[in-house]
Amino acid sequence: FLEGFIPAGVYEVETAIPAEALVTRLLDAWAAGVGADRIARAGRHPLGLYGVVTLASLVERETGVDRERDTIAGAYLNRLDPDLNPTRLMDADPTVVYAADTMALRDLPFREWPGYLFWDTLGVSRLADVEVPKDLASWQTYVNPGLPDGPIATPSAASIEAVLEPDRKDRYLFFYACPRSEEHTSE
Repeated sequence: FLEGFIPAGVYEVETAIPAEALVTRLLDAWAAGVGADRIARAGRHPLGLYGVVTLASLVERETGVDRERDTIAGAYLNRLDPDLNPTRLMDADPTVVYAADTMALRDLPFREWPGYLFWDTLGVSRLADVEVPKDLASWQTYVNPGLPDGPIATPSAASIEAVLEPDRKDRYLFFYACPRSEEHTSE
């Protein structure tokens, strides 16, 4: 999967650029933005580089507030710890929204994709009730334990750093998005 490793931005390229060269350029831009030190540390992390990027993508979609990232990363890591959370359910809202968006795009003609509103609320009372097909099952983190099979977005360097240096001291398992605010509170 390249999801999680393609940075946002505007890139000037020749129209005849080979696909491999374009992908290499994008991955090089991602690596430069994240930094060699973080990539090396992520490679040594128990989750491995891909797992760190996957978890960081959840942190990225959960909050835009830098001071919360390490607490949210810590809560997600605590949810993966069977001693703190025997079910290992992530209960991550953004993963279910990602699965729902993926399902919606499958049914939408490609020409209509630019008008699609990503990351919108699902309008359901319980995210655990959202049914997803087998190939997206791991992103239904209210039902399936552990990390999803891959990232849901490209995380910032700050979100990757939060996973590498999480705040787990209070052993939080939950956080709550404060109404009419970008901030969360932890429990």
